[in-house]
Amino acid sequence: MKRPSASPPVISLLTDFGHRDEYVGVMKAVLLSFCPKATIVDLCHAIPPQDVAAAARMLAAAAPYFPENTVNLAVLDPGVGTAREILLLKENNRYYIGPDNGIFTTILQSNHLQECYRIHQSAIGNSISSTFHGRDIMAPAAGKLAAGISLADLGEEIDKGRCVLLRPPFVQLSEKEIVGEIVGIDHFGNITTSIRTEHLSFPPEHVVIEIGGVSIKGIKSAYAEVENQSLLALIDSKGNVEVAKNHGNAAEHLGCTTGDRIHLRLMDSNSLK
Repeated sequence: MKRPSASPPVISLLTDFGHRDEYVGVMKAVLLSFCPKATIVDLCHAIPPQDVAAAARMLAAAAPYFPENTVNLAVLDPGVGTAREILLLKENNRYYIGPDNGIFTTILQSNHLQECYRIHQSAIGNSISSTFHGRDIMAPAAGKLAAGISLADLGEEIDKGRCVLLRPPFVQLSEKEIVGEIVGIDHFGNITTSIRTEHLSFPPEHVVIEIGGVSIKGIKSAYAEVENQSLLALIDSKGNVEVAKNHGNAAEHLGCTTGDRIHLRLMDSNSLK
């Protein structure tokens, strides 16, 4: 059964494959063999190996900027070859295909989730390896979906409550302090934290951020508000409190890694003078 599809169809591709091997190229070849008119967008292939949480954050941040009917294919699959299922979701008029390992946590929790399916291998074919389901199951399913096949022809509808969810990032709120954790570090060395704008109840200029044994006063609006090689805190493009180093690498400077704690406190009265 055919369904209305975008023209030309758009497929986004998110993996931890890197570019040293043939894996990304083979995935694209399979996608184009099922949907030759597709526009394939490389969202990212440099996710740290098996870092499902990092991929989930990136996908949730990027997907809303793709046009409706985009097929978002996310292949971070440390459970490949096991009994884990492969999901096919429709949320806010966009489609998602990938393993059921938490990578779609934000999508599954969205108020705009429209459909939740698991893919049947029988709908794809019989030649399926035990180590490359991205090539043998997920890419064919994504290509067929982009070409207009219906979700029901690829699998069966399931209750979203049976799907795997990642634990939420750590945030602890009190009257004068917010404790969060580092949830990501980009290639600039900018540190993304779990503290978001909706958690902030203090005036930005009246807070002190403690991270890696260093205190940073105030939340700035731009990197250039401090001197070169100076640390600062600001709100990133996704609404998270970020710690950065102007023209430098904050993560290396502080020796921080994912999971480390960050404390955001209201300055005492002496500091405000």
